Amino acid sequence: LEAVLEDGAVSAHAVSANPPLAGLSAVEVMDAVVESLGRRGLMVVLDEHTGKADWCCDVRDGDGLWYSEAYSEAQWIAALARLAQRYQSNPMVVGIELRNEIRPVVVPSSEGGGGGRVVMPTWGDGNLATDWAAAATRAGNAVLAANPKLLVVVGGLDFGLDLRGVRDHPVTLDMPGKLVYSAHHYLWSCPACLGDKKKLWEYLDEHWGFVAKEGVAPVWLSEFGTPHTPDGYASSQQPAAPRAAAGAESASQGGDAGASFAPPHAAATAAGGGSEEGGEEERHWQDARQQEYSSQQAQWWNWMVDYLRSEHPGLSFAYWPLDGTQSSGRTRERGAEETYGLLNANWDAPYSRGHLAQVTALIAEPHVRPSLSSASPGAATQEAASRAGATQVGATIGTRGMGEL
Repeated sequence: LEAVLEDGAVSAHAVSANPPLAGLSAVEVMDAVVESLGRRGLMVVLDEHTGKADWCCDVRDGDGLWYSEAYSEAQWIAALARLAQRYQSNPMVVGIELRNEIRPVVVPSSEGGGGGRVVMPTWGDGNLATDWAAAATRAGNAVLAANPKLLVVVGGLDFGLDLRGVRDHPVTLDMPGKLVYSAHHYLWSCPACLGDKKKLWEYLDEHWGFVAKEGVAPVWLSEFGTPHTPDGYASSQQPAAPRAAAGAESASQGGDAGASFAPPHAAATAAGGGSEEGGEEERHWQDARQQEYSSQQAQWWNWMVDYLRSEHPGLSFAYWPLDGTQSSGRTRERGAEETYGLLNANWDAPYSRGHLAQVTALIAEPHVRPSLSSASPGAATQEAASRAGATQVGATIGTRGMGEL
């Protein structure tokens, strides 16, 4: 939101790899990225990732809902509509995700001391302050009023993990056939599933898989990935040696993953009265991080790939991330190796061609379940589902290499 509403000049160091972008505003840089991607035949799904222009996400960043102390709901909707209208004439901009990883928010105690109350987002209960499904409906309709060609992408609760509310309270937009639900999943998303393939698959089905399987609407797995540390890939997918840029931080030297695995979205435990109400991912995080993540990462990855191939062939997805190095921001070190990145730290080749092949093997011809039709309220039409399928594989991208795409 900050980038769109404030539209300040982007610092020169942030676009140092792309000198033509120097001096441009945030939205002008976005224009350049969108144009460059489209020129090369790559479709774009815009994503309202955070309110503040910073690294995401935890429960204490004040950014877990669609509004915050800094930005109101009205400003959020206005920014979405502004972007939708801005790219109305660009056929390569095919959708917009309304908000990334809706999650609990810890409101600090006025007395200080690290305590505070927890505001929990809800789904379908009609509470104006917490009902994400209702807010997404309002925002989605505003987006479509500005640009009726777009797909509207709505993520789940609890850091994007949970779409269970869709069963009883599906989002219904004014224009049928425009809704796509999104889901996220990483190793730490279900600590209780570690080492148990059956439990993992049941969890995925229960939390979001049913939406696609039962023909409610298309689902886009808009974030998942695994680090390229020694146990992050299957052993057969390991490169001969990592290629890191000079001075880049290696995993063993404090990057996002390594011998002591830490996720890219490291969550902060809600202190005081909030620790038991921080959402499913949040409640289990502190206990789960003590487990032997590094020895189970490759196992989880292979089970996740198996699930997608056998249970959801043709499901659209975006791998997190493409970037070979980290961006700046809270908990980040600009230029350090991005250990989850598909690219190496030089941004000139895949980190592992074997792993990239495993990812691209998930791409299949778009298919539409017979039960998807415009006759079902809230369900996507075959046309929209096929369009979503056209964005079959993607990756989130930073500004480091946009000029070379």
